[in-house]
Amino acid sequence: MGRIRGRGDRPTGDRRGEIDEDHGGAGDDAAATKPRRLLAGTRALVLTAESPRDMLAMQVVYGLRAAGARVDVLGDGRSGVPRLSRYVSHYARADLPSPDTPETPEAEDFLERLFQRIARRSIDVLVPADMRTVRLVAALGRRLDFVAALPVAPLALLDRLADKDAFARLCDSLGLPHVPTVRIDDFHAAVDGRVARLGAPFLVKPLGDSGGRGGRELADATALADLLASDAPFSDPPLIAQRRVEGTDCAVCLAARDGQPIAAAFQRRAGPGRTAFEHHAEAIALARRLVSATGYSGLMRVAMRLEADTERPVILGCEPRPWGSMRASTFAGVNFVALATLAAIAPDDLPAVEPRRTTVVSYGRLVADLAARRRGRAGLSRDDLSSAWQLASDPLPIAWNLAQALRRPPRARA
Repeated sequence: MGRIRGRGDRPTGDRRGEIDEDHGGAGDDAAATKPRRLLAGTRALVLTAESPRDMLAMQVVYGLRAAGARVDVLGDGRSGVPRLSRYVSHYARADLPSPDTPETPEAEDFLERLFQRIARRSIDVLVPADMRTVRLVAALGRRLDFVAALPVAPLALLDRLADKDAFARLCDSLGLPHVPTVRIDDFHAAVDGRVARLGAPFLVKPLGDSGGRGGRELADATALADLLASDAPFSDPPLIAQRRVEGTDCAVCLAARDGQPIAAAFQRRAGPGRTAFEHHAEAIALARRLVSATGYSGLMRVAMRLEADTERPVILGCEPRPWGSMRASTFAGVNFVALATLAAIAPDDLPAVEPRRTTVVSYGRLVADLAARRRGRAGLSRDDLSSAWQLASDPLPIAWNLAQALRRPPRARA
C-alpha cells in the first residue's frame, strides 16, 4: 500500500474559508435560516474515493464548513479536486482498501495510517463522502473505534438499498409505491414477456449505478434485445428495466440514526438547473416509513416522481450516501451533513430544523441566467444573487469540473 502523502495547512484567519449560511429571506423565513454553527471547533476528515470530479466530496466539504468545522480530505488522488478548494485545510492521498475485503493486510495498513493521521491532525470525526467510502466505514465497523464516524447502515442494508432490483423487492415487502421493475440477467430475460408487461417505452439502467448514469429509453423488447447484443456502453447484464412514469422528478432527502429521521426535506425539479424546496407530506411520509422499517442510519436520498395525472409520489430508487444537491439543501436551511455529523459526536444537541420554501439554482444554470440578464432577457431573484455570491467564493473546483464536463464526449443514445 502506498504511503499517505499530504500538503501542508494553508494559513487561515478567523473567517477565511467560512461559508455564510444566512442567505436572506423575508419575515419568519429569515429568522428560521440564521446560521447555526453546529460544528464550531470540530475537526472533520472527509474520505473520498469518487473520481474523477469528487463532486460529492465537495458537497460534504461545503456542508461541514458552513457549520463551522475545519475540514481535512483524504482521497484516492485520481482527481484531487478538493485540494483546489479554499474550504479544505489539508488534503492527503492514500490507497483506500476495498470495502469487500476489510480483513486484508492492506486494510490493516490503512487503519494504522489512518489512526496516525487522526492523532496527528486532532481529528474529531470521520465523514465518508460517496458510496465506496460509506461502504468502507460500514465494513470496518468497530475497528474504527478510535474516532467518531458519521452514522452508516450495515453493509448488507447499504447494498440492498443501492441494488435497484433488491430495493424494488424491499418496497414491495413494505407496501411502498414504486415503479415496476424487472431484473435482466441475460438475453432471454429481454424476450420472456416480463419486460413487455412494463409497457412502452421503458427505461433500462445499470443495476447498481445512480444519478442517471447509463440510463436509456427503449421503445420495446426488440430494442432491448438489440442493445444486449451490441457492445454499447451499459449494455452488459445485469440490468434493470423500469416502466416510464410521466410526471415531475422529485426526491426526499434525509439524515437518520437507528431508524429515526433527524431531518427531512422534499425537493423537486423546477426547470433546468433549478431545485425547488417545498412541503409534500405524503412523499416525506413514504421516506420516513422506509427509514423506520429498515432501521437506517446515515444520509439518504429517495428519488421519486409525482405522477402527472394524480400528483401522487412513486418511488424510483434510493441513494444511501451523500448526494449531488446537498449544497442546495444547506442553502434552503437544512445542512444534512452537519446534522448527521452532530449525531455522531453530540446526539443530545440535535436541533429541529425545517427547510424554507425557496428555489436554488445550479452554477451551470446560473451562468446561463447571468448571460441572459446581460442581454436584457431575464431577471435574477435575490436567491439567485445569493447563489452567485456563494459560488464565486470558491471558484477553482467549479471551474475544474466545468472544464472536465466540456471535455467529456456526448452520451451515447439507444
